[in-house]
Amino acid sequence: MAKNDLLILCNGQAADLSACPVLPMARFRRAILDSVASGARLSALFAQPVAEAKAVRLMAVLARPESGDLALLSCEVKIRTPR
Repeated sequence: MAKNDLLILCNGQAADLSACPVLPMARFRRAILDSVASGARLSALFAQPVAEAKAVRLMAVLARPESGDLALLSCEVKIRTPR
């Protein structure tokens, strides 16, 4: 996992949504798995509609007790309509 795959924040710190890295799905998944294997907890996982595309943006928040901070990351997932 690359260092710029995560947006690191202190508890209560605000950040612009555009500052959160948008990763390819495989890298998003790997970053979450690697972080949890290293002791982080998946604190939140939610989706937000992407206005310009038929997609949702998955957002993950990881609580990292060893450093006392939060790590945010995201990926976009295309929405497919059933036929």
